[in-house]
Amino acid sequence: MTAKVICFASAKGGTGKTVTAASLAKLLGALSKKVLLVDVDIDTNGLTLFYLHRITEVTDSRRKTRPTNLGIFEVSSDQHPTPYKLDSHIDLIPASYAMSTGISEDAFQKAISDVIESSSDKYDYIFLDAQAGTDSYAKVAIEHSDEVVIVSEYDPVSIEGIERFKGLFFGLLPKKTWVLFNKVLPEFADSVRDFFSMASYLSPIPWDKDVMLAFANRELALDTENFNEYTKAMIRTARSLTPEYTKDMDSWLRKKREVLLRPVQVQLKEVEHAIKASESALIDIQYKLARQRRRALDAVSLAVALVSISVVLFRLIPLSTGELLYFVGLEILVVVLVYAFISRRSEKAAIALRMDSRFIEEKITELKDRRSKLRVLAEATERD
Repeated sequence: MTAKVICFASAKGGTGKTVTAASLAKLLGALSKKVLLVDVDIDTNGLTLFYLHRITEVTDSRRKTRPTNLGIFEVSSDQHPTPYKLDSHIDLIPASYAMSTGISEDAFQKAISDVIESSSDKYDYIFLDAQAGTDSYAKVAIEHSDEVVIVSEYDPVSIEGIERFKGLFFGLLPKKTWVLFNKVLPEFADSVRDFFSMASYLSPIPWDKDVMLAFANRELALDTENFNEYTKAMIRTARSLTPEYTKDMDSWLRKKREVLLRPVQVQLKEVEHAIKASESALIDIQYKLARQRRRALDAVSLAVALVSISVVLFRLIPLSTGELLYFVGLEILVVVLVYAFISRRSEKAAIALRMDSRFIEEKITELKDRRSKLRVLAEATERD
């Protein structure tokens, strides 16, 4: 195994190259690739500061029993930098474990050569986080790299800076020199992605509030469990930088998609079941409402029939006209009271049923809306 050395450079500071290098290392680590991060930025010590809280915890405990660890800018001619293990797949060589004033260009050149020579057979990738600009430290880092990624913001001044950077390092930049636009508005990143790919640029990296919040907390916005937009952009970038592992990445993504799709598919089944159950309940309510109406009609029909039979019977009985009218009127009154009682009960039941019906109809609408969103999510997960 011979490690590919990739230098992350920039024409000016503040482009986010350090976080980009760390995120890509974490992504490749998730693919079980061994990555060595080397902080060669003498001015800002970006990688070192990003992981400072973790480095400090380990070095403080080590100093009790062994000599102080050495960073890339702390070694002498007979010393070697000490890697710090970030996780099972990623190691970091800090710029310094203590405050350092730097070393000469010759000493730095030897330190970089020693790191690459001693680490090449232990790692798949060595990422050099170079100093911003075009000073001698950046020049040495570029000279020792197989590929260079120039990280830049997307604005006219930064684009001019890229061209100036290329001009000043003309003849030193390797054949595979990429330009990666970082901190691009998410909606703009989508619209220019195809153009960048056709122009041999790496996929732009979106910069939203989640990325900013993660950075403020000294965390990476990379999420290999739920795959946010930042992670998807990093995957597209990694595909271009590491074509040798395309099959590995495709296999890893398939497994991840299956894991991501499983809960979505379970939810879809649950929603489909809930929709069917709600529709069945709605049909049952409509049947009960129809039955309530039939009962009211049946009561009216029964009342009319009873009055008609009573009139016929009263005519067979020798009664005066006044008595006949009295009994018929009394019978009608009883029938009306019974009908009113039945109707009142039926109406109360009907009101309750209509309320249940509206509730279920609203629930069905919500469930169908949720089903549509889950289907979109499932399709997006399969596609991305």
